[in-house]
Amino acid sequence: PITGIIMNDNNLNGSLPNELQQLEDLNILRLRTNKISGSLPSSLGALLSLQEIDLRQNELKGTVPESIFNLPELRNLLLLRNSELGGSIPSSIQKASNLQMLSFQKCALTGTLPNSLGVLSNLFFVTFMENRLSGTIPRDLTQLALLEVLELSGNNFSGTIPSFANQPDLYFVSLFDNKLTGTLPASLGSLAGLLFLDVRNNRLVGTIPRAIGRLPSLVTFFAQRNQLTGNLPSFSGNNGLLQAIDLSQNRLSGNLNAFFGQNGPTDRLFSVNLGENNFNGNIPTTIGKFDALTDLILERNSLTGSIPTEIGTLKDVDTLVLRENALSGTIPEEIGFLESLMYLDLGTNQLIGTIPDTLIMISDLQVLNLASNQLDGSVPVSFGWFGLLDELHLNNNKLEGDLTGTFCSSENTPNVLVADCLGSNPEVTCDCCTRCCDDKGCSASVR
Repeated sequence: PITGIIMNDNNLNGSLPNELQQLEDLNILRLRTNKISGSLPSSLGALLSLQEIDLRQNELKGTVPESIFNLPELRNLLLLRNSELGGSIPSSIQKASNLQMLSFQKCALTGTLPNSLGVLSNLFFVTFMENRLSGTIPRDLTQLALLEVLELSGNNFSGTIPSFANQPDLYFVSLFDNKLTGTLPASLGSLAGLLFLDVRNNRLVGTIPRAIGRLPSLVTFFAQRNQLTGNLPSFSGNNGLLQAIDLSQNRLSGNLNAFFGQNGPTDRLFSVNLGENNFNGNIPTTIGKFDALTDLILERNSLTGSIPTEIGTLKDVDTLVLRENALSGTIPEEIGFLESLMYLDLGTNQLIGTIPDTLIMISDLQVLNLASNQLDGSVPVSFGWFGLLDELHLNNNKLEGDLTGTFCSSENTPNVLVADCLGSNPEVTCDCCTRCCDDKGCSASVR
């Protein structure tokens, strides 16, 4: 008897034949990454021995027959990446009591998730990313003791996040791009194995529970574009495993001393975006210990004080964005030691003094924004040596110099070059600037 059909990546087309129902002993139907079209035949529901249906990444349309959800031996139902496959998940799915993996990522499912999912005690992998599902996240999902992966992002789920406290194996939770409200439940902090938590682009309020900062295994935490308030946890209990955190576009406040302190997550953290919040105080000098950083974005806060010289020890940083704060003092020469830097934005602060010549040492620099500060002196002639510079913003400062001689006759003229070159007696002369500015504003593009 035929117990398995496995024909992945074979450029198969056409629809699935009803004659498949004659294969009574079929356990596995695995036809992923083909061009199979048409609808799923309800006759598949007659294959009572079927344990796996893997038809991911095909061109299936229509709705999923209810008979498929009722297969008693079904363990894996993988229909992801069939963008026109719709319908809803029926409450009768509870008949598939052996179901372990359920994946409908990037399909067109509608309706709500039934509470009966919560009785599928063997279910450990659930993903409905990027469908058209709505309603609340069923509280019964919290009864799935074996759950490891929950991916519900990119839908229209509303209501609050359930209390996932009884799933010791849960390591991946992705709920971004929904309409979730309420607070981040403190119970998330009891998930000792949680590696990935993504709740960005919802409508969450309240503070970030300190228990989340103590998650011992957390690697990635994304919660940007919400309405979170309060202070930032220190993540001192994280065992140094945190690698990426993005909490931008919230209403978080307080200083950054605890996060960037001696007990902060220094070992592996490579990406930090805390921009567009209400953080205040200085940038801690201990930031120099975070030597794995590649992206540091602190823009649009209320940070004060000077840029610490210790920032020059972050050898792997390629993006450093500190714009639109209230930073003062001079630009530290040590920034020139950031040999991997490609994007440097210090615009709209209160920086004074001259532009350090050491910046020319950043050979891979592509974007440099120093606009809207109180910098003075001459624009370094060495700036004409930048080989990869695509954007240079120097406007709204007290700088002077001849950019015509520095850039306009050079092969390295940036595609965007903005300076205070407007008027009959400008502070900066520049025949190749894309925009010229003065105290009253900037011109339209002139190149």
